[in-house]
Amino acid sequence: MGGGGGRVFAGWKWFTYSVNEDGRTDAYLADTGTRNAAKLNLPAGLNGFSGNPSTFSGDGKRMLVSHQSSTQPGDLWIYETAAKGATQLTFSAIASLGAAKLRLRKWCTTKSFDGKIISAFLWVPYNLKRDGTNPGIVLPHGGPTGQTVDSFNRFAAALASRGYVCMRRTCEGRPALELSFRRRM
Repeated sequence: MGGGGGRVFAGWKWFTYSVNEDGRTDAYLADTGTRNAAKLNLPAGLNGFSGNPSTFSGDGKRMLVSHQSSTQPGDLWIYETAAKGATQLTFSAIASLGAAKLRLRKWCTTKSFDGKIISAFLWVPYNLKRDGTNPGIVLPHGGPTGQTVDSFNRFAAALASRGYVCMRRTCEGRPALELSFRRRM
């Protein structure tokens, strides 16, 4: 858990928290009385809570949340607590790199030379030729303990919009895999 942990609405009706799973962060809203929680209805990616001192509007009916993904740069959204839906407030993407022109295979796996499962995000050009002629690029992830998350990557977006297939490996925050890697170093 991380992110907005413990942010509350005045009157202590709600509290928020976020969960990182497989490089994506989901945002949750929970009732302080019943402790029942529900995942916010937001697109997949990195979702979090914005606003200071509170993510909630004065009447508690709306929240200011942030969202970004591998195909969309960070933007602010208004989340309606009663309707359980969000409306995008800001639009940071430039037209040439809009989400409609980028496709992401959310998660792919393959085996490495030593039989270990490797997970990665894969960006695919919108106009991908199905004949194996598109060039591919493997983007570095930052080290044996780094986690690639579903965040906007301007390099992958620019390359995929120009016909390159891009892959970015992640160790997904798996301590056993990280420890195994460190021992081999």
